[in-house]
This record gives sequence, structure tokens and C-alpha cells, in this order.
Amino acid sequence: MTIYESLVNFKEDNANEWDVKRSCSDGIVRITKTNPNRGKSLLELHFTEEEFIGLFKDEEEEYNNNFLISIAIRGGSSYYGSVFVDDYYGDQEWREGYILRHFDNENSERLQKILKMVGSTLKVSDNNQDEKITKVLDTIYSRGGEDLAYEYAQLYDECLVSGLRDYIYHKVCGVFNDFGIVEVKCAQKYYTTLNIFLRLWDESGISTDLETLEFFKEFIKKNNLEIDEDLWDDYYNYYDHKNFDDVAWQRHVSRYLDSVEEIIEDGDFVEEIGKNIEVLDFLEKNNIETGRYYSFPYEKTFGEYSNKKYVINSIENGKLMINFMNRGDNQKMTMNLENFKTFLYHPELFD
Repeated sequence: MTIYESLVNFKEDNANEWDVKRSCSDGIVRITKTNPNRGKSLLELHFTEEEFIGLFKDEEEEYNNNFLISIAIRGGSSYYGSVFVDDYYGDQEWREGYILRHFDNENSERLQKILKMVGSTLKVSDNNQDEKITKVLDTIYSRGGEDLAYEYAQLYDECLVSGLRDYIYHKVCGVFNDFGIVEVKCAQKYYTTLNIFLRLWDESGISTDLETLEFFKEFIKKNNLEIDEDLWDDYYNYYDHKNFDDVAWQRHVSRYLDSVEEIIEDGDFVEEIGKNIEVLDFLEKNNIETGRYYSFPYEKTFGEYSNKKYVINSIENGKLMINFMNRGDNQKMTMNLENFKTFLYHPELFD
């Protein structure tokens, strides 16, 4: 006997509550209060969150909504890694200095003291100097910056997933109120009467051979209640600071700053940092960035096309670690600032 037939029989006083329960194989429908007028008997509809939200998936959608909805239901990141942003995002945010703006007051004050320890006049309070500050920090402990950027990307991604979950719940909560199905707890518990439920089924024209979940799936589709928008679009709007684990983040920042302070206090590192800052100042004035390939200026190649290129990989103890692409050969070079200036203006001397 199908759940529909069992409910009809109950209404006609040819079945009891246990008959209904036995015929409902997915366990959704329960009759909890029998009225002398059987049609007014109270029905409880019980769903798991995964069952309920899964009803709103558009199985024919062209986006990746089903994937995102599944992740939102689980309330965590994808088994396959990040969902919205990855390690590259974190690296870019670090390089451009935006991550510093997420330091709390205590960690910002510690960072300012660190800058003073290495003789830098940069100000943490000036957002225009954020990128310069991260460059100084990278000359002290570049691996630490990479690790911090990774942690930030992970926490930010988890925050976006939580925001997606909130958005989906906003879309599905209360969706049945206009159909006479009262929401007790979103995505989990609903009340209605037997008459209302059978009327909805009859008027929908949906097959009475279906199970309850299958009926609701078809009912949602017929009434255009599916989530059919592209949930990837404007994903950054899912950000809400209340979903960002700031306690964990500030703990990561504090540990990073601990390591930076230990490195500075260990030996003659302050002198090395001073040399690195001098190099950084020169590179900034000449719009040169680390990790990026550059061709030599046209006038430095005597007006002729040159395939010579260079990239600064890192700065250590005031010296630049460079890859020099010269006629197809990749030469690794180490030079101080004065030699680098000569290299820029007379690359032919390094052939």
C-alpha cells in the first residue's frame, strides 16, 4: 500500500496511525493527533536537513549548484579541497598586503614594534603601506608568510561556505507556508492537516504511487521552487564576518609574529634586514617586483629586440637571487644592489 492510499484509508476510517507509519517507507509522515473528523487530523512531516534541502536541487541545472548545495548541507569544505578560494588567493592577498587588515589591535601593535625593531619607518595604520610591510616581513621569514596566507585562505573559504549555507537556508525556510504547511523548524519539522496534504497531492496531479520525498520533489519542481540560480556567481557576497573564525585566525597571526620576533632576536639579523629594506626601497622606486619576469628596457639593448629576461626570486642579506634568461639559457645569479644596478643598465656585461 502506498503512503497516499494509506492516508486516504485513514481519512475514511479504514486504517490507523500505525498503518500510515508502516506504509511510509521514507519515514516522513506521522499522524500525531487524530481528530474525530479524520480529515482534520494533525500530520507531522519530519526531514533530515540533507533530505529537505536536497529537494530543491535542480537535477537538470547547468551549473555546479548540486555540488555546492551538498557542501553547504554538510557545513564544511569540499573533500577535494577548497570550494571558492584556494592557496593562490591567499598568496595574492598576502603579497598585496590585504591580509594585514585582518590583524586585530593587539597583533597590529606587535607588528608595529617588529617594524621598529628592524629600523623600518613603515606604519601599520597606513593601509597604503601594507604591500611594503609584507615585503619587509618576507625578507625576515618568507615561509611564515606563505603559511599564514594558507591559513587565511582556508578560514576565508570556510567563511564563504558558511555564508552559502545561510543563503540556501534563507531560500528554503518558510517556502511551504503559502501552501498550508506550517514550519516548526526549518528543513526538519512541519505541521499540516490530512485534508490539506491530500488536497495538495490531488491538485498537483502528481502520481499517487510515489513516496513522500518523491512527491515533494515533484511538487517543488512544479511550483518552480528549485534553486536554479548560479550559486557560483558573486560568491564573495556570502562573506559575513560572524562566520569568520577570528579567534583561530588571530591565534595563527600571533604564532607567526612569535616566530618573526625570535628570528630578529637571534643573532645579527637586524643588520641583514636593514640591507634588505634598502634593496626593497630601490625596487619599489623602479616598479620592480619579486617573482615576476622583466625584459630589459628598449634603450638598454641599443634599440634592438632582445629576448633577455630576468626574475628576482628572493632577497637575502641585501643580495638579490636572480634567474637570468639569456639566449635560451637560464643562469642563476646572486648580486648585491650595486651590481644589480649595473645589471639593469648594462646587461651586455653579463653575457
